[in-house]
Amino acid sequence: AGAGAGAGAGAGAGAGAGAGISSSWMLRLNPPQRTQDVVRTDVLRYTAAVDSETNLFQVPDRSSLMSSSVLVATCASCKLLDLRSVPPGHFNLIIVDEAAQALEPELLLPLSFKEEETCVALAGDWRQLGPVVRSSSANQLGLSVSLMERLANMRSYKGSKKMIKLNRNYRSHEALLQVPSKLFYDDDLIACGDEKVTHSLLGVSKRILRAESIVEEKEGPSRKEEEEEDKEEDKEEEEEEGFNSDAPLFFYGVIGKEICEDNSPSSYNPVEATVIVSLIEKLLSAKEFQVNSNDIGVIAPYRLQVQKIRLLLRSKNLHSVRVGTVDDYQGQVWGKEEEKEEEETV
Repeated sequence: AGAGAGAGAGAGAGAGAGAGISSSWMLRLNPPQRTQDVVRTDVLRYTAAVDSETNLFQVPDRSSLMSSSVLVATCASCKLLDLRSVPPGHFNLIIVDEAAQALEPELLLPLSFKEEETCVALAGDWRQLGPVVRSSSANQLGLSVSLMERLANMRSYKGSKKMIKLNRNYRSHEALLQVPSKLFYDDDLIACGDEKVTHSLLGVSKRILRAESIVEEKEGPSRKEEEEEDKEEDKEEEEEEGFNSDAPLFFYGVIGKEICEDNSPSSYNPVEATVIVSLIEKLLSAKEFQVNSNDIGVIAPYRLQVQKIRLLLRSKNLHSVRVGTVDDYQGQVWGKEEEKEEEETV
């Protein structure tokens, strides 16, 4: 996002928080190969004109680009600014969100429009998802390290006021923060979430873990006998120690098989997908937790697994349960519109 020279950084931040932003004040730049139907309806009024024959976005002229106080674009789309001869230094503020995920060459595209007086802010967390690099050679040569991470590890940035660390967490139960805080954030994370939310699922394991902890595709008589013995042992342990209700977290073991389809490089595990849907149904039926289907998000490692879980959920009329990969969730604030857009672009 860039703030034009006619608008100061303070003005850009303040106006963005308002309920209504004029379409003449802000422009969302789309690549010319993108069609109108994949853009959210509430964003369309900020976009450029669409070709009536191809339904593809047109590249705005130089005057439109330079007259917008705020320009919103992806790193890759910033090359269109050069196509329209927008000069370096036109923007007095350049903000790159999720900068730790961008490849360094990608990040250099928006940064090529800065000059000495331009203020640049990189927002992101390289301890989460970094750049996706599929080439082993490029990975060995350092392309998997983002520019943001390289800068943050430089002596001139470490411990200086140039780098701001946000250590207050408003989403998670404090027990869920302990491991990442210790491993990645120097034990600095502080749980500040509303306990009505963060503690709302304490004891969920006691309510949900009544099913077998291990599911197999095929079970023989000997396996069933073993499970009966395991249940008796588990019952004795429960009575002696009780369930751990200090954290809204539990692990559920599943034995299944990953399957690949001929027309896709991705894979899925049908047993895991079935168990996930079953656990969701149990959670929704537990009235003491008051969980709605649109409160639930499922993260799966593979795109095909995402699609299979969605199909199963739809067959149970659970359309509003959100399902995505790790990359889908990273940096996202998910809602109904985002879920709809994700489904349309898969």
